[in-house]
Amino acid sequence: MINAKEWRNLQDDITKYAPQFTNLKGITIYELLTFLPLKTNGRIDKASDTKEAEEILFTAELNEIPENSNRYNDISPMVLKCLLLMKKLR
Repeated sequence: MINAKEWRNLQDDITKYAPQFTNLKGITIYELLTFLPLKTNGRIDKASDTKEAEEILFTAELNEIPENSNRYNDISPMVLKCLLLMKKLR
């Protein structure tokens, strides 16, 4: 788990803490906090178990959307939660 002392820089690349998010290399913790538009290659709510849900979440990538569109999605908060719950830091 990441604690306050370990999370000093919001400009850290999320793959520093969770290398499983290979499609998000270059994305910062700060960007996740701004509801960066992300998508996965499947629906997490349709996963048959936790392991499958994590595998789907780890496929997260940027989602190109029109500038004036609603940027909210639930994938950024899910990735952020995953970062907070990661037990093993690099």
